[in-house]
Amino acid sequence: MEDALTQRAFAFALTILLVVSIGCDPIKPSANNGPSNSTAGDPAAAAPQKNPDLNANSILKGVIQRYQSATSYQDKGVLYLSYSLNGKRLEEPKRWATKFSNDGRLAYQAFNANIRANGKTLSCEVFDIGTENLDNQKLIIPYTQPGIAGIPLLTLYRDSIARHFVAGFSEMPLEEKYESNGPLLIPPAVSLLTSSASRPAAKITNPWIQSPEQTERMNDQTAESVPCYVVRSLANGLTADIWVSQADATVVQISLPLKLLADEVVTSPEVQEVVLMAKFHEATFDGPVDEAAFVFAPKADARPVQKYVSLPEPLPSDLIGRTAPRFQLQTPTGQTRDRLFFDGKTTVLVWLSGTKSIKTAEKLKDVFAGIDRTEFNLAIVYSDSDTADPGSGHPTPSSALQDLSGRVDAALLYDQQHSVSSRLEIKAVPAAVVLDGEAKIQFVQNLVGEAWVSDLKGAIERVDQGDDLAADMKDSYASYLDTYHQQLNTVSAEHLLGRPQKQVGDSAGKRGTLRIQPTKAWTCRDFKQPGNAIALPDQHASGARFAVFDGWQTIGLVDSNGKLLGRKKLDLAANETATMLRSIDGAGGKTKFAIYSILGDRVHWLDDQFQTLGSFPQKGSQSKTLDVHFDSTNSQNTPTLLLAFQDGRMSIVDCSTGMDVAIGEKLSVSTGEQPVSSILTFANRTIAVVNGGIKDVASGRKLASAENNFNRLATTGKQLLATGKNKQGNWSAIGFDESMQQLWSIQTGPQLFENPLEPIASAAVPNGEIVWAVADSKQMIHLVTGSGQWLGEFESEQEITGISMAHEDGKLLLILCSKAGIDCWDLNLQ
Repeated sequence: MEDALTQRAFAFALTILLVVSIGCDPIKPSANNGPSNSTAGDPAAAAPQKNPDLNANSILKGVIQRYQSATSYQDKGVLYLSYSLNGKRLEEPKRWATKFSNDGRLAYQAFNANIRANGKTLSCEVFDIGTENLDNQKLIIPYTQPGIAGIPLLTLYRDSIARHFVAGFSEMPLEEKYESNGPLLIPPAVSLLTSSASRPAAKITNPWIQSPEQTERMNDQTAESVPCYVVRSLANGLTADIWVSQADATVVQISLPLKLLADEVVTSPEVQEVVLMAKFHEATFDGPVDEAAFVFAPKADARPVQKYVSLPEPLPSDLIGRTAPRFQLQTPTGQTRDRLFFDGKTTVLVWLSGTKSIKTAEKLKDVFAGIDRTEFNLAIVYSDSDTADPGSGHPTPSSALQDLSGRVDAALLYDQQHSVSSRLEIKAVPAAVVLDGEAKIQFVQNLVGEAWVSDLKGAIERVDQGDDLAADMKDSYASYLDTYHQQLNTVSAEHLLGRPQKQVGDSAGKRGTLRIQPTKAWTCRDFKQPGNAIALPDQHASGARFAVFDGWQTIGLVDSNGKLLGRKKLDLAANETATMLRSIDGAGGKTKFAIYSILGDRVHWLDDQFQTLGSFPQKGSQSKTLDVHFDSTNSQNTPTLLLAFQDGRMSIVDCSTGMDVAIGEKLSVSTGEQPVSSILTFANRTIAVVNGGIKDVASGRKLASAENNFNRLATTGKQLLATGKNKQGNWSAIGFDESMQQLWSIQTGPQLFENPLEPIASAAVPNGEIVWAVADSKQMIHLVTGSGQWLGEFESEQEITGISMAHEDGKLLLILCSKAGIDCWDLNLQ
């Protein structure tokens, strides 16, 4: 419960198990419902006021004067969401710390954002943007002014992305209508320390302290062992209680209104005694502040932008366009209704949650006005909070749901603990899902706003006519993201850092016009668990187009139509196996091959007829091979091999002698770091992934930031592709040019391959464009051009063990290896 609540998707799809329903009353924390480490009680029930002449407004005036006269200030503020669940008290802290120096410097850590103002530049790093479109952003604004500089924090709060993360909406299940009022959740110090008349550019108003509609002096209290005045302040129709230190006018804590929480989280009786409380631990005025707090140091994995642009929302379900996975719902009497039950008819399933969504669903009558209902399945799907006995696990619907079912003439189906909506990857409810007669998810619509009725009605009619609405949804979303990223790329602030502006492509996956419609070209089942395939040059003597290495320790040759032309049994020792195949085009069109096994003892190289020419290292060596690549800079003469070993060593081997070449002596010494995971030659340099970073092996110079933890390299032509993940755990494929400048970055699936098989392939089409294919562990193939143009993705029918790609007779062919054999897909590139 504690971990899940911090996730936005869970907070709006499943947090009906979070908070009791509350009305308009202000919060009154008590000894039983406050945070577990709080001594704050009900102000109305506390001891008499010590100074009845001191009113609420004079107390708040003293707070403002105290903060604005500060030469420095720092605290370790935390926002707590505290509640009781099944008799256990739970508390979820969110970081909210402030450091300030009265010379234009500010350091502020709030939710998923770090803000630094160093007297010259305001930077804001935003982390974990949960739209699958962006990982990190950084706002960079120069603001130096004569005298005391004004910190332009309003720039953050006027923007949707910054407000979304700085004001806490990303980690707290807040009501959407309050999202635009970011200052409702900022610490008083941030607004008070940056809002004096001498700093008008930074003026932010904290409504409860600076512009309350009404104030009331409550009885004095002790909070955090500090004697406090307590002021109840009404602003923007919401009430907050503020504890102010009697000694120095410091704000000790604020009890925030529960009405800030989203409607979806205030419908469950399981969770009780809820408190939303901001505390400011160890707050100090006019003391030394660590200079490092204000240091501005751009990170390589954060994209600098001069201003933010609108935050794109994700598709309401990632499964749009796919056949719905098998699922099982229940009738109110406990009978099961699985996916097959709905086959053959267009089906509309409407997920509800809470009383507000039940009222919204009344509009389903307008959706089906004039539509022949005999041709459709319509069901309202409810979960535990809308049952007659919440939390019991019994599917009996509430009386409100039963009344709704009769009014809109819809069946009722029970989705226990939202398990089916999660399986369908629906990001928020209430939502409507439209399945066609073959159970393909054609349309998903969140039931918000006014347009959903006409949109859903039109979608049902189009699906009934056989239109592929899913493709239209994806295309529309892709166009939307194209526009978004064009905006993003026009506001690069690299020049503010004194750097040349890079050629920057799209920064995340699932965008761009979907320019592929893959169709299966052929299947070959003449292999035992093939793990590696490579495309052969056009002039290969056998007439084959692909070489496939399989578990029989044989190399099979296949033509471009999938016909097996022959098989070569490798001459290996009885106790020796190999799993990987590499190739290089040599002089006179003669192809050379290398075979090896991850963590194997030896590497063999072969001629174009697969006859063994040599091996390395010599028998008896204890080295375990991790990666092997031919040195492409020597392809026209005697081929050389690049080898990376488990103990961190690297070698360059002359295939004519089987020995390390002279310059390889330097490369063969231990790096002193973790093992090399990938090695190749690119732009006349030997490049390796060492300890997650990309390095020039000869010089040891870092070529790409270790902020990304890389695992694989691949190259074709004048471009390098690197795959890895950033600190937030998001996987990306990143393109580099010959100078190792980043060209583009594409966010891929939830996890790229980390096994010893090959997940990357590439090919060039006649116009010279490169096409990259990257496989992930969810059987998804992600495709992107060498210019950074997102082409699309599709799902393999089998678990992928290796991939290859080639251009043949105007077709772009993708080979997918699996335990079942190999499948060839024509990508139908437009």
